[in-house]
Amino acid sequence: MRKTVLIIALLLCGCAQTWQPKCRHDAMYAALVVGEFYPVRIVSGTTKTGRHAQAQAYIAPEWVWLDVDKQGLIVAGRQDRFEPDRTYTVWEYYLNTFAEDSIKWQQLLQTRP
Repeated sequence: MRKTVLIIALLLCGCAQTWQPKCRHDAMYAALVVGEFYPVRIVSGTTKTGRHAQAQAYIAPEWVWLDVDKQGLIVAGRQDRFEPDRTYTVWEYYLNTFAEDSIKWQQLLQTRP
């Protein structure tokens, strides 16, 4: 029963530390969709409240920000309010973010009775 509740909670909030949607999911989604047609990268940085990530696509002659909202994906969107400090390829971002969380969750599930 505990495993079921934990898995449902994980699916509802992703690997988030809060119940709010997380930017990293939006960044990955935007990068994967637009990456079919353009070079993409994920930019991470800091906000007043913590870490943030947002995707960019290279649509010549510049890198443009990608937004995800309730209606879908917006190309050439605005930059969210954060100070970028690192760029990743989609694969690098996945390995540095989601894969690490997945390993932590697997270890947690294995240690529970």
